[in-house]
This record gives sequence, structure tokens and C-alpha cells, in this order.
Amino acid sequence: MDWLLSFVLWQDLQAPPARHWARSQSPKRRADQAALVLTFALAALALVSGVILNALVVYRATDRLARAREHGTFDLLAVTPVGGFGASWAIFAGWLHYGLTLRTLRQMRLNALRAVFIVGVVTLLPVFTSALERDDTALLQEGWSWLLFLGCLLPLMALDYHYAVVSGGLLSIVIAEVIRTDARIAAIFAGVALHLTAYLAAAATGALMLPAVYQALGLSGGLADLSRVLLALAVFVLVHEAAALLLYRAAQNRLNGLDEFQPLHVRS
Repeated sequence: MDWLLSFVLWQDLQAPPARHWARSQSPKRRADQAALVLTFALAALALVSGVILNALVVYRATDRLARAREHGTFDLLAVTPVGGFGASWAIFAGWLHYGLTLRTLRQMRLNALRAVFIVGVVTLLPVFTSALERDDTALLQEGWSWLLFLGCLLPLMALDYHYAVVSGGLLSIVIAEVIRTDARIAAIFAGVALHLTAYLAAAATGALMLPAVYQALGLSGGLADLSRVLLALAVFVLVHEAAALLLYRAAQNRLNGLDEFQPLHVRS
């Protein structure tokens, strides 16, 4: 059907010219677009899912603790050897297992992890394919950097689930004791603030502070990139562990009148 112009032009389009500005520029443009999509999409998924999980835990836990105080359940449990903190922790643990359930929270986090993993793979696969086909070292290095970013984000989100439950419970206990009015709303703001602080500290460490330090020291390469990921994760853990320690001591001091660590449960 060579006499049909559209088919002639279509056939010509099947073999693009060997040298063309679009052919030389497209890999870099695709890499930039992939980086942009990966950054915003994955960061948005991680932050939004983490905020929802954290807000859900602290709001519902604070609500349950406030109701326990209103109905007198807390006062009955507080006279046991575990004291006020042990009573609050028991109420929180009971709600966690029989109200919201840990399984529901775990499933929410797994769904978010799957979504981030799928978006990351779909975004990075064309970058690596193009880099390998064209033997483009610069593009391959850029893909490796974004793969490390994905490798940092996934364990960070898994840790975030752990801290959303533990730190969320401790925060709810402290706020329910300190703020008797509008404690639920205050718990949401405090929980989200703690959540964002940990993420921002990790992001600032991995994306701003360490690159500047490595550049000043002349460090580069795969090991330097990997160390940035590991140190960012370490900062994320340290922020949450410090918050958990402070909240635990505040709860013990406020509810039990103790400055030192005490066991959560007393067993005979």
C-alpha cells in the first residue's frame, strides 16, 4: 500500500534517524523526569501513609484512655502494683489488640510499602533499561542513586510503623494525663509533629548535610552513597528512640512519680 501517503509516512517513522537532537537528549530528559516522579510520588506516599497511620493511632489511643478515665476504669487499674503508667499501658495494649488490632495497622503499612515499591520499580526500570542499552554510565549512576533512595525509603517506612505504635502509645498516655480537655486534638498535632520531625531529620541528613560533608572531604562513589542511606536511617531511628525515651520517662514521672525506669508489668 505504498500509494497511501499515511502508510508511507508510518513506515518511515518505524526507523528513526541515527543522529537526532531528540535521540541524544531523551535519555537525560527521561532520567530527570523519572527522578522528579520518583521523588515526589514516593515521598508523598511515605509521608501521607505515615501521617494517616500515626494520626489514627494517637487519636484512637487518646480517645480510649480518656474514656477509661471518664468511666472510672483507669482509677481501678491504677491502684494495682503497676501504677498509673502500667494501667494506661494496659488500656492502650488492650485497645490495640481488641479495638483497632495490630493486624489492621500492619496491613495498612504493608499496602503502603507495596505501593511505594511498585511505583519505584515502574519508574526506575525504564531508566536502567535505557542506560544499559546505550551504555550510558552517567544515567546508570543516576539510576543507582535513586535505587538507593528507594532502598532507604522502604525500611524507613517499615520502622515508621513500629514507632507509630510505640511512640504513639506513649504520646497518648502523656497527653491524656497532661491535657484533660481536647486531648484528642492535641495528640494528633503532637503525633504528626513527631512523625514529620523524624522524616525531616533523616532527609536533611541524607540529602543536605552528608553530601556537603562528602564533597568537602572528596568522597564519592557507591560506598559513599550507601553510607548516606545508612546514616539517614540511623538518624531516623535515633530521633524516634530519643522521643520514646523522653515520653517514657515523662509518663513514668507523671503517673507513677518516678524518675527511673520501672517494669511495665509486675509478675508474681
